[in-house]
Amino acid sequence: MANDGDVAGSPPDEEYSPDGPGCTQSHRDTAQQDEVDRADENAPGAEPPLDREQAIASIIQSIFFLARKIQRINLGDRAMYLSNVESLILRHIDVNPGIVPGKISADLDLRSGNTSTALRSLEAKGLITKDVGETDRRRSHFRLTEAAHAEVAEVRSIWAETLGPLIGPDADLDAVLLVLGRLDAGLTD
Repeated sequence: MANDGDVAGSPPDEEYSPDGPGCTQSHRDTAQQDEVDRADENAPGAEPPLDREQAIASIIQSIFFLARKIQRINLGDRAMYLSNVESLILRHIDVNPGIVPGKISADLDLRSGNTSTALRSLEAKGLITKDVGETDRRRSHFRLTEAAHAEVAEVRSIWAETLGPLIGPDADLDAVLLVLGRLDAGLTD
């Protein structure tokens, strides 16, 4: 019986064979790789490939879990203890020198009271300085001290030592940074 697409009198469809007439070496290589890929997908314990929505959800879930695990990395006596909010604010001031408290709260989605408390604590620890605005003396601008720059450098060093081997030398960090940067920019109000 003919398929819907068959033309009367045409020969029946032949099953594709990578060794059939007209196949080049690249066809054979592609067919062999397809067989390997199918075997990998059907291997015991192998998970089916994720669709885009599932992959995005998995990435976001991983970010949440990794953030918590990274916060728990033991800094030992190499770095000063800071609360999670203090660490977050300190890193934000590092990349935004001269930032004002209201902008810190807005950027990090923190209540202004929590921001003020953390800023006072960071200032008391000698990690930030507060400059009064030249045009508006009611506005304070925050910058890291030299001690804070040393502290940030030490934490980055600890992260590199701890996490670098887990990432491996062949990871495409530029691609990871691109994706995370897009997420950050897209979620910024």
